[in-house]
Amino acid sequence: QIGGAAVVLAGIGVVLAPQATAGSRREATEAPGPPWLWPLVIIVSCVPMCLGSVYKEKALGEHDVDVVYLNGWVAVFQTAMSLPLAIPTAFATNLPIADLP
Repeated sequence: QIGGAAVVLAGIGVVLAPQATAGSRREATEAPGPPWLWPLVIIVSCVPMCLGSVYKEKALGEHDVDVVYLNGWVAVFQTAMSLPLAIPTAFATNLPIADLP
């Protein structure tokens, strides 16, 4: 699994390297912020999902737990982890904090 993850990350690096080294050339349609920001946001956004999967694998392997109950708690955890990330996301997209729900 680690080798597979390394291959995927290397592929992402190969695809994004030309964009990251393009310098200060930017078109009006591009996302705000430095060119490495959004790939980093996507990678970081996978952390709650990965932690939830690891927790489910461990809990289902060691204990007799109802799958629906476990998925409910994982959803609560992922929501609790994701809501604080709305503030940096709003900042990165130039959305006023007051417009967040």
